[in-house]
Amino acid sequence: MPGFGKKLKALTDEVKRARQAEFERLVAVPPAADLAAELMPAFGPHGPKRGKPLTIDDVAGWMIRDYRLNFRERALCLTKLSGPIAEALQVLAHAELVYVTTDGDAPDHWRATNVGLASLANGTYRQRISERNSAATAAPPHQSTVERLQELETLRAADVISESEYHAKRAQIISEI
Repeated sequence: MPGFGKKLKALTDEVKRARQAEFERLVAVPPAADLAAELMPAFGPHGPKRGKPLTIDDVAGWMIRDYRLNFRERALCLTKLSGPIAEALQVLAHAELVYVTTDGDAPDHWRATNVGLASLANGTYRQRISERNSAATAAPPHQSTVERLQELETLRAADVISESEYHAKRAQIISEI
């Protein structure tokens, strides 16, 4: 069968493309708050260490546990995911769901707080992450006109802005009164 080899090659190429697409989907990282919500269950009883302290590598390994990856793919995943996972863990820490302990040159160990364990048990951790994340990204408080003028004066005194920039911005601030 002369056409069998071509069909087999086409099928093999199709499998490779599908596997590559799946791998790319795996390493595509969502926003830190979304990733944090995906990671929080790793700290519970069904996590990689059943509620014990985790390293970033533990969390990354837990994330890719359902994928059949060869050694090279696994190493690449762990490398690509370590930065985003670290950022997501910071989101969890800001939400007071986890905390980190460091011990010299040893890897950081992340643990769930009592609040984190309780929110895992009752399913409120996503809400807590969302609330804390939206509070952190809220617009800074509005400065008063006096504060803005004082800041402008400080910038001029430090020669950060020119005299003409100072006068133009000062006129703009005063016109907004």
